[in-house]
Amino acid sequence: MVYELTNETSAPAVMETQSGYESSRDPISCRIIEHIGTLRTSASGWSREFNVVAWNGGRPRFDIRDWSEDHSKMSKGITMSVNELKRIYEWVSERGTGIDEESEVQQAEG
Repeated sequence: MVYELTNETSAPAVMETQSGYESSRDPISCRIIEHIGTLRTSASGWSREFNVVAWNGGRPRFDIRDWSEDHSKMSKGITMSVNELKRIYEWVSERGTGIDEESEVQQAEG
């Protein structure tokens, strides 16, 4: 695993990691260009984060996924282009945030 954190006062933190996942393809590598925010942190220390990530040396994209505390491991997640993120924003803006959280909890338990 390669993990490096660069934290200069004038630039956002940049993290580089290479996952342990290997298949018939090359290992997956990523560079966290910007940490936008943490959505939640579990008791195990893993956190669901919203970041800008460059995967395998590609162009940076918006990314939501769970990361281990030291960012050496990651879960499956979702990566979006600027246009995809804008479209989701439009949908939520048009719809509003009217979700009944009590119903959501009951469905998950039931």
